[in-house]
Amino acid sequence: MKLRSLFLIVALLVSVIPVWAIDGAPAPLEVKLTILGGKIDVARAGQSLIDVKSGMSLCAGDIVETLAGARGELAYSDGTLMRMKSGTKIEIQALSLKVFKGQSWFKFTKRGTEFLIETPSLVAGIRGTKFDITVAPRGTTVLAVTEGKVAVRGALGEELMVPAGNQTKCAPGKAPNVITAIPESQLKLKNSQWEDNTWGSANDRNQQFINKHLNDMENK
Repeated sequence: MKLRSLFLIVALLVSVIPVWAIDGAPAPLEVKLTILGGKIDVARAGQSLIDVKSGMSLCAGDIVETLAGARGELAYSDGTLMRMKSGTKIEIQALSLKVFKGQSWFKFTKRGTEFLIETPSLVAGIRGTKFDITVAPRGTTVLAVTEGKVAVRGALGEELMVPAGNQTKCAPGKAPNVITAIPESQLKLKNSQWEDNTWGSANDRNQQFINKHLNDMENK
């Protein structure tokens, strides 16, 4: 399914999902935040920063930011997981998620509806897969798939299907770059650094390589 069709589906679904409580406050979604280290800020729609506790439910419109040295995890009721390293900033919606910056990893269970992830430079449509996203300070995005496949579209409308073991990058206002294979050494590091009980503390040589590449590209 083309991503332009997905936007129409999401718009229709969101219009009938009750994400606001009767008293005007946003209603909690079926997603919980776990703090695994450091400090995480949450700004609620129409409010300033709120009191954050590990295990709390999030609401549509919540802005979540992992501060220096922090790590966090979002767990959805269907088993979907999102893991965030420090310096990551996102916005939660019922059927979509915006990643403004930072390093994050996703494991999506098979689902009947498409879930959209938007960065400053691309939109990804997901049903069931594992992948990670790195968003550089100026919005350039690297998306790397380790299981399943992800449909990716940039600002110019071109759509790519990125299969497992491959990655693509995209700068704001551009089309995604040609799909390239993830080098085996990097693929092993990607898998190990996000594993249960080890992610965030594993060797980040792979991420350092990606950051250097992004910075070099953005400074051209």
